[in-house]
Amino acid sequence: MTAVDLLPPFSPRWFIGPALLSAALLIKLWWDRGLFGRSGAMFVVWFVAAAAAQFASSGIAWWIAGLVAQTLLAIVLLLRGRLDEPLR
Repeated sequence: MTAVDLLPPFSPRWFIGPALLSAALLIKLWWDRGLFGRSGAMFVVWFVAAAAAQFASSGIAWWIAGLVAQTLLAIVLLLRGRLDEPLR
C-alpha cells in the first residue's frame, strides 16, 4: 500500500498538480533551451526523486516530502522561466 492509497478518495487528484506542473515546466524549459548541462540534469533528478517519494512511498512522511519537493521544484522552474525572459 502506498501513501496515496491512505488519503481520502478524491485527494490524490488535487495533489498531482505540482507533479504535472513541474513536468510541463521541465519540458517547456528544455524545449526553449533554458535547461542544459548540469542544471538540466539536476532538475530532472529532482523531479524523479520527488515523484518517487510522492507516488511510490509507503509512508505519509515521504509522501509529504515528495509533495513539498514537487511544489518547490515548480516554483523554482517558474522563477527560472520568468527570470530568463526579457522585460517587456
